[in-house]
Amino acid sequence: MNEQDRQAYWDNYINYWLKRVEDSNTNTNNEDKMADDSVMEGYITLLTDSLKNERGGGQYTILDYGCGFGRSYPYFEKLNCLYYGCDIAQSCIDYMLSHYPNAQAQKLLPNDSIPFEKQKFDGIFCYGVFDACFQHITIFEILSRLKTGGIALITGKNNNYLESDEMALVAEIGARKNNHPNYFTDTPLFLNELQKRKVKILQSRFFLERKDGATDTYTTTMPERFYTYALLLQVQENSILEPFAPFSHTHSKTFELKNKHL
Repeated sequence: MNEQDRQAYWDNYINYWLKRVEDSNTNTNNEDKMADDSVMEGYITLLTDSLKNERGGGQYTILDYGCGFGRSYPYFEKLNCLYYGCDIAQSCIDYMLSHYPNAQAQKLLPNDSIPFEKQKFDGIFCYGVFDACFQHITIFEILSRLKTGGIALITGKNNNYLESDEMALVAEIGARKNNHPNYFTDTPLFLNELQKRKVKILQSRFFLERKDGATDTYTTTMPERFYTYALLLQVQENSILEPFAPFSHTHSKTFELKNKHL
């Protein structure tokens, strides 16, 4: 997908995403239900509570990376955070500014550069977005925009999930048929690169199967194979903020293994 097609895809995505979020909050019988707003709110609270524990009280300046139509904005507003958003889609930015006029939101710059200065934010919220990003670029941009001691919450998909997780495999196949960008993280490599750069991993959560995200069912010990992860990352005074080499893939190992057997 070239850059023009990529941009068009995301500009048209907003209507689908609005419906998907609505369904997640109302359709409790859907077996492949995505995490609803109550689960998302729990991760917003996790981020802000971690900031309180690490940095003390006060008003936190938060960037919502991949803000979409502003799903998380009311929850951050309730916590009295100074909210900023950025997104690849101009349609999302327009929606944000029309529905939440007090929000500050801007479109990502070329090469997915964050349109705010470095070391600006206490916290960055990248929830349900990282698996659609050029991850090695996005993580460098995120870490560079955090203040020393700042914390990022990032969720993503692992590139080696269980072969028995049929919902995950069906979702991956369906995404590719629809030309939806999917990037699966080599999570052990990613964690190793973070540790080499002295980025502190405050907390790790690993979700064994696709369905576990909706119920927030996780383990804090990394399994050999799992579907998604959530990380709390903190920039320290001695952190080495340099570009990353790629550590994600357009197809999971599970998908490739299944196709070899067909």
